[in-house]
Amino acid sequence: MDGIRVVLDRAGLRRPILLHRVDATVWHFAEQAIARRWSTRVGLEDGDQMPDGRCAASNTDLVQDAITLYRA
Repeated sequence: MDGIRVVLDRAGLRRPILLHRVDATVWHFAEQAIARRWSTRVGLEDGDQMPDGRCAASNTDLVQDAITLYRA
């Protein structure tokens, strides 16, 4: 992920970056995006696990945990 950022920086491209992944990597990449002030997304189309490993009951549950992570 940092390799892509370096290439974009060297090329002088200044565009918003949306970082997201699927399944078991969703939360790790959400944390990385938040730390770098990049955009991210979390929803059932990306994965159905909550950060603690429980199965999410809804998109609302996933988004609420992402907001909590963002505000921490």
